[in-house]
Amino acid sequence: MTNLSAKNYQLEERNHCPTCDGVNFKHILTIQDWSIYKCTNCTVLFNNPVVKNPNDLYQNEAYYEDRTISFRKAQVFARQNFPIIGLINRFLLANQSPGKQPVEFLEIGPGNGGLSLAAKNTGWNVTCADVSEVVKQKLKALDLTVELYDGNVLSFDLSSFDIVAMNHVIEHLKYPRETMESVARSLKPGGILYLVTPNHKSLDRYYHALKWSGWDIPYHLIHFNPKSLSTLLETVGLEVIYVDFTLFNPLSHIKRGLQAGDLRADIRTPVKAVQPAQTSRDKSPTQVTNNNEVNGKSTFTPYWKRKIKYYLSERNMIFIARKRS
Repeated sequence: MTNLSAKNYQLEERNHCPTCDGVNFKHILTIQDWSIYKCTNCTVLFNNPVVKNPNDLYQNEAYYEDRTISFRKAQVFARQNFPIIGLINRFLLANQSPGKQPVEFLEIGPGNGGLSLAAKNTGWNVTCADVSEVVKQKLKALDLTVELYDGNVLSFDLSSFDIVAMNHVIEHLKYPRETMESVARSLKPGGILYLVTPNHKSLDRYYHALKWSGWDIPYHLIHFNPKSLSTLLETVGLEVIYVDFTLFNPLSHIKRGLQAGDLRADIRTPVKAVQPAQTSRDKSPTQVTNNNEVNGKSTFTPYWKRKIKYYLSERNMIFIARKRS
């Protein structure tokens, strides 16, 4: 594993907030020898100093191996990602007329390609954008189209996509506001953004404190809570229409802590080698059956459950936003 001390990286000082350009911020945390500041205007947290050339961090296969990102099992992950397609589809169909042009889907930072493959298997036209040549070559072998970009501004034509997906990507961005502005430009009017990122206001973070895996410095450059993320999305012209959270499970955290020999440690769990079922009862691929269901199961989270999950939120928050017409 790479030595993660700040002394091993070329750094750059920030003199303004990366989401609102504010110049008033204060130091709140030091993790190892990395400093995290809070913007007093938009409440976002960000590393300062920050890695000067963050794209360089993702050009080595060791990064993906360390996170057990398996490109060989992409089709397995595609099956697991169909509920996400169903969730997105629920909001997309509100503005989409059936039987017309295929849905145009863009995933920024596609990882092992699981979500993009699920979108492709649904019949959508899929494009991926990533900063890594490693990802481009790996996903090319899966017959996915990957465009390299600079990690800042997307170069796609205006109003190109019905959907943009960013699954654990925004926290890696050095200039998130510029990127989100280009995302908004790339969406068609009424288009949907699906975004997942760690929530530093979660019970998960408070439990693990400085040992929370969501900090993941130096790879994570910026840290959001529901308020700061909503503010950013609204600023770039996207209307937040759905928010959900994963539910805090203390037993899983205790188990991981025992594995690490430290109950406060938040270690990553290796991906299990799950194979798709091939029985006579499961020969057909998962299908999005309508705007609320995947294989007959509802993708809608009841209001009361979302409120419970808000107060007992665990690490990740899920946002869906629509581009204003």
